[in-house]
Amino acid sequence: MKSLTCSDIFQTLKKNLIWVLLIIMIAQVSVWFYQSFIHVKEYRSEMSLLVNVEQKNDTANLQEGTRNNIQLITTFSSVLKSSKITDLVSAKTKDSQKGKPLAKNLTISSDQNSLVFRISYTDSSKERVDRISQGYLAVVEKEMPKLFKGSTVVALEKPETHLIKQGYIMNLIAFFVSLILAAVLILVLTIMDYTIKTKEQIIKLGVTCLGDIPLIRE
Repeated sequence: MKSLTCSDIFQTLKKNLIWVLLIIMIAQVSVWFYQSFIHVKEYRSEMSLLVNVEQKNDTANLQEGTRNNIQLITTFSSVLKSSKITDLVSAKTKDSQKGKPLAKNLTISSDQNSLVFRISYTDSSKERVDRISQGYLAVVEKEMPKLFKGSTVVALEKPETHLIKQGYIMNLIAFFVSLILAAVLILVLTIMDYTIKTKEQIIKLGVTCLGDIPLIRE
């Protein structure tokens, strides 16, 4: 097998630099084409809701009530994503998705010991995202006080829909993959290059070297 040196690899790289740049360029163009024409765009609507239960005015009951509310965080979260709520949302918005399919695109989160819930809904249709998020807010504001007596729902942030951006992760992945492919190409070309470039290579072949012919530049 031919022994490789850094000089050989560098010389091959210089000769084939255009191919290396072309591989990187093709990879980036492929990512752009995929994101622009193949990848399905997704939209997300986000809102923030404060769910609270009315407390009595005295300090002792107020502290106890607040503690009970915090303990109900998991229950509130489960109810907000329950089939009862999602079915009512589907009925109100006259949407074909019901129960689990709708809940699958629904995300509910909150900070530790916080009664503020961040709710997001994701779908490929901007019109559906707008319709479902508005319907969801209306249903929750109406149904939660029925399920939890004395509770109130306050929309701290109204639903806002935006396009989910892909970012530069795919571009970075494509860049590193193209670099690996280019490196493999350079190594293969270097290994397959049996061009005689030095006097030492001639001697290794067992051929007598009679002399050098100088290159005279005009």
